[in-house]
Amino acid sequence: MGVFTSSCSPRLFWPDISARVSTNSASGEQRTLRELVLEHCPSLSSPFNPVWWLFNGHMQTMYSALADFTQVDKVEYDRVFLRLKDGGTLGLDFTPPRSAGRTFSDDTPVIVVLHGLTGGSYESYVRAVLAPAITPASEGGLGYRAVVLNSRGCAGVPLTSPSLYCAGRTTDLRSALLYLQTLYPKAPLLGVGFSLGSSVLTKYLGEEGEESRLTSGLGLGVPWDLLQMNDRLNNNWFNRNVYSKALGKNCGALLMRHAAELAQWPDSYLTRILPEVVGRKTLLAVDFDELVSRVVSGPSPPWPFPSALAFYEYCSPNQYLPGVRVPYLSLDSDDDPIANGSPIDSVNPWVTLGLTAAGGHLGWFEKEEGEIRRWVRKPALEWFRLTAERVQVFKHTRPRAIIERDGWLIDAGDEEMAVTLIDGEPQVVKGSEATDGLLAGL
Repeated sequence: MGVFTSSCSPRLFWPDISARVSTNSASGEQRTLRELVLEHCPSLSSPFNPVWWLFNGHMQTMYSALADFTQVDKVEYDRVFLRLKDGGTLGLDFTPPRSAGRTFSDDTPVIVVLHGLTGGSYESYVRAVLAPAITPASEGGLGYRAVVLNSRGCAGVPLTSPSLYCAGRTTDLRSALLYLQTLYPKAPLLGVGFSLGSSVLTKYLGEEGEESRLTSGLGLGVPWDLLQMNDRLNNNWFNRNVYSKALGKNCGALLMRHAAELAQWPDSYLTRILPEVVGRKTLLAVDFDELVSRVVSGPSPPWPFPSALAFYEYCSPNQYLPGVRVPYLSLDSDDDPIANGSPIDSVNPWVTLGLTAAGGHLGWFEKEEGEIRRWVRKPALEWFRLTAERVQVFKHTRPRAIIERDGWLIDAGDEEMAVTLIDGEPQVVKGSEATDGLLAGL
């Protein structure tokens, strides 16, 4: 691949031939994604200078996990619940909420957010991007709408089936998009994923190709190779006892939070394995995946997997990148202590890979106007505007039809992909209220 460099700027990687897309210019001229990114995403060609006291990837990552972000980037949501074909439940958090009293045209873009491991709409990294994205254009924002897909059991979503989510489960996203595309038939749906959510997003886009219901994708802190990530988390005392243990502890705590719900399925694998999970004195990320994720975090087939390593091999998003057929940008940090290994040799013309020298895992903290802010919000907003306003968003996708039957929305290409709205008034969710007992920011 070619590489574009600038002093202190992210390194950008493209294949030698970049995809040509139809623009929204008067003539509808076609231009390459590379040209459009360089023209409309200036932050990717400008310096990123980490705040001096967060001087390496560990410091950036720990600040993301431990700092108090409750008073910044405040976002409120309206939450609705979706029931899935297997009985599972997803929580969709929409913003701006109805109480804001704002009106939107039918074609106002919608940002579809996938959070990280055990996270949700409350995560500071989610709000850092959404707060300016939903701010009215008259106040300096994009004026867009957004929805966060809170996974099974996460962020207050009930666990209504003995099955979880993971980095390789795309069926829940696929089902949720049936509802979102029906709700917003004229609006571009812009996907953005953080960490684990970026793995799900990338895998979905690669599987769907030109049938994607998302018109673009943005992956932040992508765990490209889960086998390599597992090695990285366990190759020294520090990584194993800080990061791997923190990830495993979060997963175990989230599962324990749903012990009462699991009791209604006494014969399920998830219920039977719960005592062993919570009884472990030390629970590393790979331990949780060996005990739980490889068995019950997705549908059969391909679940269950014979080992955590086989599970990692299947879920790793790098192998799905060649199938992407919508504009896709990833941003990763070279000093990320958790997720690393950006596939810079990708030859997909739809893909732009960005790599910063610093930033940690979902950190990218810089000092701007006297405040500590996430640099990544700037290229994210530029990317959203580029892919929603500068190109003809529906010209390159051909999503499958959606069938409505007995209150269910069904994918015409796969009737196992079905979803229905659970009746009830939307719940008001305060975006800064994290889930107690879980380490945020990962």
